[in-house]
Amino acid sequence: MQKTSVFTESIALTLHPSKSFLIVLSIIYGGAGVLLIPLQLPFWLKISLFIILMLHALYSIIYEAFYYQHPVQNAILHLTYAIYADQTHAQIHASSYQHAYLIVLRLQHTNHPKKIDTLIIFADAIAPQSFKQIRIRLKHPYPTDNKQLSPSLKKTD
Repeated sequence: MQKTSVFTESIALTLHPSKSFLIVLSIIYGGAGVLLIPLQLPFWLKISLFIILMLHALYSIIYEAFYYQHPVQNAILHLTYAIYADQTHAQIHASSYQHAYLIVLRLQHTNHPKKIDTLIIFADAIAPQSFKQIRIRLKHPYPTDNKQLSPSLKKTD
């Protein structure tokens, strides 16, 4: 029986609402709303901009911080690729970023190379062990060879 490392196993991306991300988004959008006050604009334009800003904040909080209907939610992350819940394959993009408290996971679709899904994961949005495994995979990427490619990208001779 071949022994495998815990860091080469597949990771289920089961994400929970992130309080940290909610706080960061609230500070960003709240600051932008406050900056509307000193602008030399008509009152109706300030109100219109504020409404647009708050609608975008609501969308960002629901879609990004709570991961509501995010395409990467419930995906399975393998060594160099991910399989979404709808069986779509995506490669882990080289521009993905990892930090002690934050991961920016960028996944490039194999069927549509110009389409890239970005997932921002704070440490409180996923199980600690999964967060650590993803950070290590991004910090020390595996070489892309035929064995580790997504099944839809495997090279045929």
